[in-house]
Amino acid sequence: MNRTPVSPWIGRVFILLVAVLAVTGMLQMPLAKRYYVTMVPGLGWTGDYYLTHVLHYVAAIGLMALSGYLVGRWFAGWRNRFRLSRSGIVRLAIVTALILTGAARMYKNLPDAAFGPLETMLLDLGHLGLAGALGIAALAARFSGSRAYASLRGSTRNRR
Repeated sequence: MNRTPVSPWIGRVFILLVAVLAVTGMLQMPLAKRYYVTMVPGLGWTGDYYLTHVLHYVAAIGLMALSGYLVGRWFAGWRNRFRLSRSGIVRLAIVTALILTGAARMYKNLPDAAFGPLETMLLDLGHLGLAGALGIAALAARFSGSRAYASLRGSTRNRR
C-alpha cells in the first residue's frame, strides 16, 4: 500500500519546477552579469532578461498546473485516505502564497495596473522572502525526517 498519495515522478517534477523558478527568478535580478556567470562558456543565456523572464513564466504555468492537479486529486478522494503533515501544511501555505504574490507581480506588469513604489517594493520583497522561506522549510523538513506533505490517516510517521 502506498504511504503517500503522490508518485515519485510528481515529486521530481515539482522539485524541477521549483528549481527552475528559483534559478530564473534570481537571474532576473542582474546577478548573472554582476558575478560574471555570463562569461562561463555555455551560460551566456543567463544574462538575457527576456529569456529568463519567459522561462520563469513557463515554469510558473507548470507549477500552477501541477498544483491544480494535486488540489483536484486531494478533493476528489485523497483527503479521505491521507492527511497533511505539519511540515506539509507549512510548505503548502508558502507555495500558495508564492503563487498568489507571483500572480500579483504579473498583474503589476500590465499597462493599466496602478501600483505605487511602496506596494511594488513590498510585493517584490514578499515574493522573494517567500521563495527563501520555501527553501528553508524544505531543508527543515528534509533534516527533521518529515519529508512527505501527506501520509496515511492513522499513521504515526511524518506527523512533524
